[in-house]
Amino acid sequence: MRSSKKAICVSVAFLLVTIILSLVIIEPYLHSKALYFEDAELRNAHAGEFDMLICGASHAQHAFIPSRINEELGCTCYNLSGSLLTMSGRKALLETELERNPVTTVVLEISYNALRRDESSEYAEGDMYLMPRLPSFSERMRYFFQNVSFGDYQNAYSYSLFLGMTYWGRALAAKDLHVNNVVEADMGFLPSKSRDVAIPEAEWQSARDTGELITGYRSENIDALRELAALCQEHGAELIIAVVPVADSFIWKLSGWEEFSSLLSELSDELHCTTIDFNLLKNRRDLFSDRDSFSDDIHLSTKGAETFSSVFAQTMKLHYEGESVDQYFFSSYEELKNTVF
Repeated sequence: MRSSKKAICVSVAFLLVTIILSLVIIEPYLHSKALYFEDAELRNAHAGEFDMLICGASHAQHAFIPSRINEELGCTCYNLSGSLLTMSGRKALLETELERNPVTTVVLEISYNALRRDESSEYAEGDMYLMPRLPSFSERMRYFFQNVSFGDYQNAYSYSLFLGMTYWGRALAAKDLHVNNVVEADMGFLPSKSRDVAIPEAEWQSARDTGELITGYRSENIDALRELAALCQEHGAELIIAVVPVADSFIWKLSGWEEFSSLLSELSDELHCTTIDFNLLKNRRDLFSDRDSFSDDIHLSTKGAETFSSVFAQTMKLHYEGESVDQYFFSSYEELKNTVF
């Protein structure tokens, strides 16, 4: 009996020591602003100012420039987007910002892969990027236990421990801790360099539909989108679903775009919101070039983002004025391919 009690006491003591040491290693990193997405302090400083929120994954983070949008629309916009931001992560950020800001418009970026992602197979990477952006220890713990699957606990813990130890290593070596720190003027936008992603002209025709867009849209992601729509409605904010442009070459090489487009159309009708697919802009080739408007096949470069942010603002201005923007967009990806490409 005594040996059993002793074993239990040793186990409990070991667990407590492990927890305390882990917190000592990890928590300072989470407060350190050591990576570009740790923007809780910036958002706290501007709480109560934002009337437009943009929320999506890396596609949106590289696409929407708040300063350009503010200038053209006369609004105060913040880009909440982040790398691999999941649907649950978007909800966590939006809940906080809708509660403390006079938001009238939420722009939810939905890319071709947003609704087919399987969070259980991603080893919680997107969640681990998000957690440092949450403002307190209690909120991080609540998010962790509510949204990270049990099977990912070990990965999430080891990843956090690694980042924490890296942070302490830099601190002890007296190195700069604020790597890629948030730039206030960017308000969540992440600049990126241009790269040529064009298909050689001689290979263009033969490259059409040589691959297929992976669909398999998951019900849990669609349900999460419904929850986000309800959250916006609860706070009196209009929901706009936006698809950010990808490279001509990426669209051209893949079939299967119609299923993605049809799903967004159905969800838009169901949720009574507006969906704008900027891939389908009739003048997209006048606006964006695969030579310098993208940093890779699926992310805009800063040059492309400057153009896109202006086009987005102009489109939203027409929308706010009650004018239809349908005339500026193709009705399908097939029409786009047959007409422009």
